[in-house]
Amino acid sequence: MPRLNRGETRRVSVKLSNEAKNRIMTASKNLSVSRASMIMYALAEQFEEGITQEKLLNIENKIILEKEHFPISMPIHLVNKVEQYTTDFNMKKNAFIGFVVSDYFENLPPVNEVQGENHKLTLPLHKQIKDKLYQYAEEKYINVGLLVAQSIENGKYESVPDLEESERELTTYNIPKHIYEDALARSAESGVSLHFYVESCLYNAFMSENKIFELENA
Repeated sequence: MPRLNRGETRRVSVKLSNEAKNRIMTASKNLSVSRASMIMYALAEQFEEGITQEKLLNIENKIILEKEHFPISMPIHLVNKVEQYTTDFNMKKNAFIGFVVSDYFENLPPVNEVQGENHKLTLPLHKQIKDKLYQYAEEKYINVGLLVAQSIENGKYESVPDLEESERELTTYNIPKHIYEDALARSAESGVSLHFYVESCLYNAFMSENKIFELENA
């Protein structure tokens, strides 16, 4: 798997609520990604939705951050957005990040930890889909395996993917074993190969009318 171009990064300090910290730990184990990846994913989602001062005040009134804080490396484009908000709202960066990230995770349905290990998946992938997968991972600073896992969980495209003629390129990523086994079972039920099933899921997530991942420069 090619190394993603992370660009310039900066170390920032993060504080979280106890509930959010526990949910992040569970999600990171289930999806086999770092806590930092989960935090930045949540932050990007909150930025996309939009953060007003009223929303932030409501979050502050219901969420209690722990005193403990820890550093993570964050891409400069996310740091710049954080600094813009903290200047506008006159708030410390670690508290701002902690409130909006904790709010994101506390509003998700509870998830139990899934015991299991990673599975290295190597499959031929259409260049159009691969390009969008890696572009999104670089734009959002998200682990590729996390995007593949979420695409599989979201489900396959219910028709024939509309793709230009192109050679497929072998692509390798790690996904949780339980998600791999689920994809294997679903592909068998659908009567298609595993690589076709996963590609259909990725097409659905990145290129269909119901896509769940939208590229900024699409």
